Amino acid sequence: QIHCPAGDSRHKESLKNKFNIDLDSSSKTVNLIGQNMQPEDSAVYYCARERLEQRF
Repeated sequence: QIHCPAGDSRHKESLKNKFNIDLDSSSKTVNLIGQNMQPEDSAVYYCARERLEQRF
C-alpha cells in the first residue's frame, strides 16, 4: 500500500525501492512508476482515490 495524503507519499517499507509516485496537482494526476521490477513483480496494479465526506 502506498498512501498519499495532501501530496505527501508514504510507502510500505517493502515497496520503497519498487515504486515512485509523481503527483501533479495542476493536472490532478498521479503517476505510479515501477522501478527495479523483477518478473515476480508482474501483476495488475490499481490506483484508488479515497473519498472524504464531511457531514454536519
